[in-house]
Order: sequence, then C-alpha cells, then structure tokens
Amino acid sequence: MSNLSDIGFPVAGEQDVNEILMSALSRVMELNCPPFGSYYRHADPSGAELFIQGNSDQELIGFNPAFSQGGIATLLLLRSIERDTSELDGAF
Repeated sequence: MSNLSDIGFPVAGEQDVNEILMSALSRVMELNCPPFGSYYRHADPSGAELFIQGNSDQELIGFNPAFSQGGIATLLLLRSIERDTSELDGAF
C-alpha cells in the first residue's frame, strides 16, 4: 500500500500514479507561488487531495498527497526544513 492508497487514491503501481495525476490535472485549482511556480490542488470528495507542483516554465516537477478533514489540532512549528529537490518542497 502507498501513501496515495492510504488516503483514498487506489494505486498498485507507477501507471496508476500517472493516471491519477493526468486525471487530477483536468480538475485542479491553481495556487500561484511566484517566482517559483505554482501548486495545482486537486480535492477528491473523499477528502483525499493532491498538490501537484509546477515550475515557472509550467513543467510538472512533483506532487504530494494530503488529506482534508474537519477537526481541531494545536500545532507548534519549531523550524522550517529546506530541501534541495525543489523550491516548492519544504517541511516543518
């Protein structure tokens, strides 16, 4: 099982991932992040989400699954973590 399957996108292999991404791209909301590029958010009715990353040349450079669900949580972010894979990848 993959992290995509865990949140509601059925994935058995790389071909399934490609099909999900191509399908999701037809139904996305663009979130611009100048000068680095954009995120393209696809939200499934189940709460499963994909954040597809595009650079400033409009090339797809990555994606991250997420899950949206109502609830309350208190978080304390201690530090940001820069990653060298993409300007649109980062972590806390």
